[in-house]
Amino acid sequence: MGRGLRQPNEAHFVKVRVLGCSGAIAKDCRTTSFLIDGEMLVDAGTGVGDLTLEEMCRVDSVLLTHSHLDHVAALPLMVDSVASQRKQPLKVFALAGTIAALKELETRRAADLEALAAALSERTRELDAANERLGERRRVRAGENPLLDPRV
Repeated sequence: MGRGLRQPNEAHFVKVRVLGCSGAIAKDCRTTSFLIDGEMLVDAGTGVGDLTLEEMCRVDSVLLTHSHLDHVAALPLMVDSVASQRKQPLKVFALAGTIAALKELETRRAADLEALAAALSERTRELDAANERLGERRRVRAGENPLLDPRV
């Protein structure tokens, strides 16, 4: 029989790999995620990061029990890591409220990244201007300022 429903008398054992079951992160702690038969994740906490890229590519579906960060944190990172290698889209199963929370989280993340990029760009301009001023002072001390150099 293929990957469909099994006959009632057919023995089947489910392989559950605990990737994480902690509510917080710390040394040797991973947040909630379970890999079922190498193909399905139940929750996508930081334990997903212990999977190889090949293992992540084999995951066909994710069941999210709820939207707490310790249950969804690694999902965007996993998708980003393997999206170009996948032939089929990843199926995500969750309640509507959980999906809405994930969309809100992604919207905020994108806005935060834009704000961070703008702040870094402004800081880079400030540092460039400061370096330019420092360079001018060094040239003046070294007698390289064309306004003071009698050879010019």
